[in-house]
Amino acid sequence: MYTNFSLEEVIAAVDDFLVKSGLSDNTLSRYRRFGFNYFRDGFSAEGYYFYSEELAESLVAKFHQQVLNGQRSERDFRTIRKVHELMKEHVKNGKILYHDLPFWNIQYPCNELKEALVRYLASMEQSGYSELTIREANSIIRLFLLHMESKGKHTLDCFSAEDIENYLPVLRQKWSSGMSNPIYYLRGFFAFLYERQEIRQDLSLVLKVNAASKIKVKTGFEANEIEAILTAIDRSTPLGKRNFAMITLAVHSGLRQIDVLNLKLQDIHWKDAEISIVQRKTNRQLILPLDQETGDAIADYLLHGRPTSKSTFVFLRSVAPYTNLKVGSCIGSRIVQKYAALSGVVWTTEERKGFHSFRRSLGRELLENDVPVCTISEILGHAYRNSTKQYLSVDVKHLRECALPLNELRCTKEALL
Repeated sequence: MYTNFSLEEVIAAVDDFLVKSGLSDNTLSRYRRFGFNYFRDGFSAEGYYFYSEELAESLVAKFHQQVLNGQRSERDFRTIRKVHELMKEHVKNGKILYHDLPFWNIQYPCNELKEALVRYLASMEQSGYSELTIREANSIIRLFLLHMESKGKHTLDCFSAEDIENYLPVLRQKWSSGMSNPIYYLRGFFAFLYERQEIRQDLSLVLKVNAASKIKVKTGFEANEIEAILTAIDRSTPLGKRNFAMITLAVHSGLRQIDVLNLKLQDIHWKDAEISIVQRKTNRQLILPLDQETGDAIADYLLHGRPTSKSTFVFLRSVAPYTNLKVGSCIGSRIVQKYAALSGVVWTTEERKGFHSFRRSLGRELLENDVPVCTISEILGHAYRNSTKQYLSVDVKHLRECALPLNELRCTKEALL
């Protein structure tokens, strides 16, 4: 499909956006010499003067295949994709607001099934579900619809209870972390379709039984390990000041990573020594005290480390463009893993998982200091009290008090050594 924009007009708009974003000369040179010229050559070879999203998409796919064949690098592919997404954004909206790359080449089912999924996700958003919850539901339901399509079922009225039952073993293989969430989202999807009379049978009834949750006991960091991680951070650099402030905030407040990344300047009430946010996961307001150590760390970053930016987010990227850190990324795990390695703290992916480890540490510490579970629930911002019970399993101090003596048990056989 042709547009009214010439390729050079679109490239000029992207170049202007990159310059205004404050990128370094080397980075700009890479976009101009490599990214822009790749599309210039591709369009010229096809005899195209005007911008075409379809041709640009095919050029990106061609480059990706070369990456898979080992002919091109993944870094070069990211540059090509970035230019493509920026060009697409300019043509679509007349301006560029795009920064982060979406996942590449996500497959969706046919229009009827995809539109049903879009309607359900919109209803979840209206009901107040968080962004991350909606993203997980999208992934689970999309894979189910693709599976149905692979079985030749392209319309909603083709689905049956038997299809759902046959899909459960497939679902179990895809979601090794547990079936509870996938079944919950699929059940909600089918109930939504039935209420809107888009399917004749209430297929949610097939998934009425709740799946047992897969529980892992994760202890978080010990106090000496947290101190070692904080000490390992070089606070003389802007990046070090930012990471120190983020980790200190997580350690003292127990905030989830998503709430740390989304913290805004107006959320910090310096005079009242409070932080007031609406939690992204629960959509509930949470007000926490701003202790001296955390306040000093954030102030040091704001005054001496944070780049000049119009963004209202507290924590920003350390390189241009100076925007907020990407939500849903692995940045928390990478930051914590980096300083854990520098400090000599042992890191295992099964036990440690970024900022949430500090949240677990705070929950355990509060329990060990005899803080009531209801109070811990309020501090951590849990929507349900049961969410706090996971910390009971790591409170070794009080678990020892529950252990029964073995004095009355007589040993009838020799112990094997």
